[in-house]
Amino acid sequence: MAPIVLADEFVKQTKDWNRKKVLVNISSGAAKILIMAGQPIAVLRRGWKCLHGVAGLEQDKMSFPTSLISFSPGVMDTEMQGTIRSADERDFADRDKFHEYKEKGILRSPEFVADKLLQLLEAEDLENGKFYDIKNLL
Repeated sequence: MAPIVLADEFVKQTKDWNRKKVLVNISSGAAKILIMAGQPIAVLRRGWKCLHGVAGLEQDKMSFPTSLISFSPGVMDTEMQGTIRSADERDFADRDKFHEYKEKGILRSPEFVADKLLQLLEAEDLENGKFYDIKNLL
């Protein structure tokens, strides 16, 4: 609930600012695909995707809109990946898929992903409310 309140307050406090304003929800593939044992995160990610989409449409009608976008960084080499790979298969049925990501070397570094996000934010043609996937920015 706190991210919703913070986003709403940011939009209210900056509604008269005539400059580029962007709120980015760092999402994941869980917003688009179902992952076994990933119900809580999938619900949150899908909810944020929907919220940013609707809020983005509303903001487009404002004099000085705030852009609200979702960004999926794809699979990254993070501590969470390590935790998933070390999980018991009974607790995380898709665990082997995460081992495969590591073995095939398809995990992206956080630095690479951050660079792609910065490039996206510097673009002049951000579509308000859009879900951006790093795969489409490569």
